[in-house]
Amino acid sequence: MDNTQVSFRKFVNEIVDPKIKKEINSVGIIGYVLAAINLIISIFMNPAGIIDVIMIAGFSLGIHIGKSRICAILFLIYGAFNFIIMTVQYEKPVGYLGLIFGICAVREFYKAHKQYKKYISNQ
Repeated sequence: MDNTQVSFRKFVNEIVDPKIKKEINSVGIIGYVLAAINLIISIFMNPAGIIDVIMIAGFSLGIHIGKSRICAILFLIYGAFNFIIMTVQYEKPVGYLGLIFGICAVREFYKAHKQYKKYISNQ
């Protein structure tokens, strides 16, 4: 098979540096945990928070299973937006976990994409 036809998703699943793959998978799994925590809080305190749960779980699935850079970027944007809104609402820095994990996801996908471009150009 011609290596220029290797998709980015396949590259991340099979070829990328194992440390990068582990970090990408870790961010996805931590996203599931964050979604579960938000679900518990939403059930008892704010039923409208289910929308947040769906978004976090969706982005986490896209990162973990889909190896989607777009989901990583959207997770970062969501995390930044959530951090700003919650910090203004509570008048202290809260809701920063989504922001931190979004930054981590984008950073690792950037590294993976850099390796992918190098891999494709060497073929």
